[in-house]
Amino acid sequence: MDRENIWYLLGLAAFAALAIYTWQVGQQQAPAFASQTEHAHGPHGADEHVEEGLLPHGPHGGLLFEDRDLAIELLVHEHHEQRWIYAYLFTDRARALAPQQVQLSMTFHHNGLEAVIQLRPDSSEGKALAGELPEDAMKGWQLTMLARHEQHAHEWNVPGYFK
Repeated sequence: MDRENIWYLLGLAAFAALAIYTWQVGQQQAPAFASQTEHAHGPHGADEHVEEGLLPHGPHGGLLFEDRDLAIELLVHEHHEQRWIYAYLFTDRARALAPQQVQLSMTFHHNGLEAVIQLRPDSSEGKALAGELPEDAMKGWQLTMLARHEQHAHEWNVPGYFK
């Protein structure tokens, strides 16, 4: 083989390696939380069911809940054997909101038990509200989210949040 063919083969091999790397990086999976949800109710207890796989997702891969001028994307992460829930906030135009602009509380209900958490601005990122999930929040718990943003109250009811 002459020198020209060797350079051609090396270039072709480099291109193939780059293509495979790009393909592997693009194969990111959705968070486990997204696959745990089977259905949800729309804002204010609407009776419309959204089947699995058709739930809207936000830019971070979490479930997206929208109501008028506010959208909230929820993600669940584990840190040192504790589960935390993060709420990323957006306007109706998908523009990010500062966590200080929204007050958000979550109430988990199940068989007469109730756990309430108040989400606070995340100290590490500063881009989301965060709160530690109750230890016993398990499958079948209903989630009620109450949010206040610019004098508007928002409410979402999500049955079977941890399915």
